Amino acid sequence: KGAHTIKMGADIAFGRISSNPGASGTAFGSFTFGPRYTNNSYADFILGFPTNTARQTPSINNLLYNTRYGIYIQDDWKVNAKLTLNYGMRYTLQTQTQERDGSFANFDFAKGAYVIRTEGGKLPRLAIPRLLAAYPYVESEKNGWGSNVITADHNNFGPRFGFAYRPFNDNKTVVRGGLGVFYNIIPVYIGIRQISLSNSPFQLTETFEAGTTPTLSFANPFPGAGALSPNPSIVAVNREIKNTSSVQYNFTIERELMSNMGLRVSYIGNKSTNLPWAPDVNQMLPSTNFYANRTSLDRPFPNFGLIFSRDAGANSNYNSLQAELNRRFSKGISFTTAYTLAKNLADNAGPAPSGFAGETGGGRLTNSYDRRADRGNVYATRRHRFVSTLVYELPFGKGRQFMNTASKAADAVFGGWQISSILTLQSGPYL
Repeated sequence: KGAHTIKMGADIAFGRISSNPGASGTAFGSFTFGPRYTNNSYADFILGFPTNTARQTPSINNLLYNTRYGIYIQDDWKVNAKLTLNYGMRYTLQTQTQERDGSFANFDFAKGAYVIRTEGGKLPRLAIPRLLAAYPYVESEKNGWGSNVITADHNNFGPRFGFAYRPFNDNKTVVRGGLGVFYNIIPVYIGIRQISLSNSPFQLTETFEAGTTPTLSFANPFPGAGALSPNPSIVAVNREIKNTSSVQYNFTIERELMSNMGLRVSYIGNKSTNLPWAPDVNQMLPSTNFYANRTSLDRPFPNFGLIFSRDAGANSNYNSLQAELNRRFSKGISFTTAYTLAKNLADNAGPAPSGFAGETGGGRLTNSYDRRADRGNVYATRRHRFVSTLVYELPFGKGRQFMNTASKAADAVFGGWQISSILTLQSGPYL
């Protein structure tokens, strides 16, 4: 109305991820042969006498679902002929992910308890009884969690502000700037899918070991019930995991240098918080003893092996200076030349040394107790990048310098041709 243009709207998105029962690797049976009975591994294999076997149940039928809601309002205010302001607010809500059969098992970091979802005092129907009997757990309702092993983040307010200003009495120079807060969804494949699919009590792995005489064979590789891991490794997700937020800001000066040619210089920044990272919350404290020589009693939660957790709390900070010179198509020639000087720091992108990969949440960080030790340049962001593109329209055919009166056939063959090139120069990635 008048100098104001107000926009508002809403959107809703339904997320569904379905996983059919699947089997691979150990689910088809695993056989290990050694020189136990004939002093020759191959001979033991020919006789069909393995030293160890293992089997695993197929993964369960799994259907995850959530809903994302968003509403926004924005006002474009033309203050005067030189200045325009844009400001508004967006709110985003992603509901907690649910599973059709309630198949969820998570870990309470504060209490050190393994929590299996219950509803009305009932455990998930696909829970395997032997695993329920083998490992200690707490029902979610008795743990004070109700039936929600993950909660939703309700604090996702994203203000926006921008402006465009012409400082002189012409259209040759424009100054623009803006700042906004944006939120990303929490993808279910970062931990949430695993705690509803592969955690105990939803997938059973049994191992069998032969004695000094052959007790395992191809004919009977899995006699009775096999052994279970005394300290199972699990996946856990921070129950109050947050949506990643990103504060994006920019400042730009644009200037028309001559007819059909302009220069743009920009500062662009992006500060992200609550980025996903994957610490092993059951990592042994650093010691002069090798991990392999230490027992599970050295772990914070000795009843478990690795606890591959998924959390949000990592940070990144991107800053860049960007310059672009472009020429709109004139006299058959157009080009764009751009240079970017960028620096991108994060504390969740550094790989771990291979010797510690199994102890640090899948090799995503060096030490689960010191994420800041991995703060550094992000691998894929190049410090310097120069790109130049050129398009030249050959002067042949109707309406052009040569063959302006060409026939339709000649124009179809010789007219309309272009030559283009792209030149990219950039510094190397960070190691």
